[in-house]
Amino acid sequence: MRHVKTLHLYRYWAALKGTRPRPALSEFQPTILRSLMADIFTLRGEPHAFGYAGSRLRATLRQPLDGHAFDQLWPQEDRADIRRLLAAVVEEGLPVILQLRLDWSYPDGAARMAEGEALLVPASDAAGGAPAVMGSFALFDGGAAQAARPALSLRSASFPSRTVATAEPTHAPEPVASPARSWPLRLVGTGSRGS
Repeated sequence: MRHVKTLHLYRYWAALKGTRPRPALSEFQPTILRSLMADIFTLRGEPHAFGYAGSRLRATLRQPLDGHAFDQLWPQEDRADIRRLLAAVVEEGLPVILQLRLDWSYPDGAARMAEGEALLVPASDAAGGAPAVMGSFALFDGGAAQAARPALSLRSASFPSRTVATAEPTHAPEPVASPARSWPLRLVGTGSRGS
């Protein structure tokens, strides 16, 4: 975990979870997560559809997310990997960190890139209820302010160790302006993945 927002959600989730396999989504307190609400999302049921998606996440991806399946954000060739990672979160109770890249292309040939990460942690719809996922999405250099169509790619995925809760992040959040327009998202795979 490299972003302070990712680390903040992970630490909060670990404290809520305690010795249980997963906390209920209703236990997450918006007042405590105030600085993260624009970057947080929840996934519920099959096929892991967005229940809530924060405003900065929607602005970054340039599309409404509520009710859409998480794996559908990715190109066809990446969907099986995304479903396997979601299974690790939901069925095995493992948190997962996704290293991401967004690319913007402009009509004049200019391009812009931003890297970021997403955290997926196990939760439940209610105390002891159906499995769910709480997640966060954070860019390292404020890519949400871009006014062109982004292409999202998965760079790598990892499972955090227990020592992550004491680590210091290397990227603090930067203020990001929300765009006034909504753009459709075009997703592409990169063909390169880490472990």
